[in-house]
Amino acid sequence: MIMALNRSKTEDQLIKDLTEAHRKIAVLERLLAERNPIEEALKEAEERYRALFEQAADHILVFDPETLKPVTFNQLVCNDLGYSREELLSLTIADLEAKDSAEEIAQRVKHIIKYGPQTIETLTRTKSGDVRNYWVNIKAIDIGGRTLIQTIARDITDRKRMVEELRLSQLRLNEAQDLAQMGSWEKDLKSGKIYPSDGLYRIFGYEPGEVTLTNKFLNNLIHPEDRELFQEFLQSTYSGSQPANYEFCFYRKDGAKRYAYCQTRIIKNPSGQPIRVFGTLKDITEFKLTESALMEKEKALREQTESLKEVNTALKVLLDHREAEKVGLEENILGNVKKLVFPYLTKLKHGHLSEEQKTLLNIVETNLAQITSKFSAKLSSTTIGLTPRELEIAALVRDGMSCKEIAAVMKVSENAVKFHRFNLRHKLGLNKQRINLRSFLQHISQ
Repeated sequence: MIMALNRSKTEDQLIKDLTEAHRKIAVLERLLAERNPIEEALKEAEERYRALFEQAADHILVFDPETLKPVTFNQLVCNDLGYSREELLSLTIADLEAKDSAEEIAQRVKHIIKYGPQTIETLTRTKSGDVRNYWVNIKAIDIGGRTLIQTIARDITDRKRMVEELRLSQLRLNEAQDLAQMGSWEKDLKSGKIYPSDGLYRIFGYEPGEVTLTNKFLNNLIHPEDRELFQEFLQSTYSGSQPANYEFCFYRKDGAKRYAYCQTRIIKNPSGQPIRVFGTLKDITEFKLTESALMEKEKALREQTESLKEVNTALKVLLDHREAEKVGLEENILGNVKKLVFPYLTKLKHGHLSEEQKTLLNIVETNLAQITSKFSAKLSSTTIGLTPRELEIAALVRDGMSCKEIAAVMKVSENAVKFHRFNLRHKLGLNKQRINLRSFLQHISQ
């Protein structure tokens, strides 16, 4: 019986143990059923993180703060720096850095672990030796109880180059505007904000940014006589209705009086609505001063011209009067010769004269006739520099006398006459020309 009781107790205990085992199995099955979705979710999250890690547009690199060796990184790091994954894992951050030393990097890492993330701009050297500019965010992260350093870096080399080109372009623009004594400005018609160039400030005598170039401030610089036109110019310009040009007088910061010329251009959007106004301002003081000086000179020249006209009129009157006197004098001399000289020559010709005396008397009569004619005047005016002997021979040649006849009359050799005839042709410009000397002299005596 005791044995039966023991057997019954053992069966009951076994049933209880089996029941408890079934309960625990059910709990385990429930826990396993609950764990599978979590594991799937964790796996899916890890895959998403890995995809984001690899497809990121920036460099993502995690390294050991003690050894400075990379632990993991995305493929973009390899692509941009030119290393394989194996090559990159064998390097340290100091090997890639082109700006700071290993000691400086280690000090920065300690500071980040202690005080928090940093954002820096640094230089990185590629495998080919090129140096690139990077903007880098650095922070400490914990992975499985291990402290690591994560960097997210963006290549800003092209942006830095564009910024530098823009800076140099702006510098060249400022230098060009300074040389040309010009300035420029642009106004956003929507916001009302004005963007002046450095040259615009300098035209008004201020350093860039020293003052705010508002309409009210500029109005106070402008000469009072030009302010009304200035307001009309601003209204026309800022309304965006049409481009406007304006010339005005103003006073610089030092009180100097200057002149400027402004031109504007309206910038419209694709629908034709004005959105901005661009303008240039040029200092034209030197031009205005030169223009004023030229106007003064023109005025003085006009006055001198009028004065010269009066002088010319007076001189013409005097010359006309002198010419009339000259004509009267010539007529008086001619009349006196005809009245007082020719009658006596006529009487001598009828006297008892030798042939030689008659010839000489004829020459005297002929020469007197020439003196009172236009021949001598024409010959003298035409042949500046003729000697008296040459004038005498010219008259005899004109009358048709040969060299031999002239030599006999003048008591000189025939060669001497030929010499004077040669000089006459030279002085009258007849050398190397087929013009008869007698014909020429007869022509100018007409």
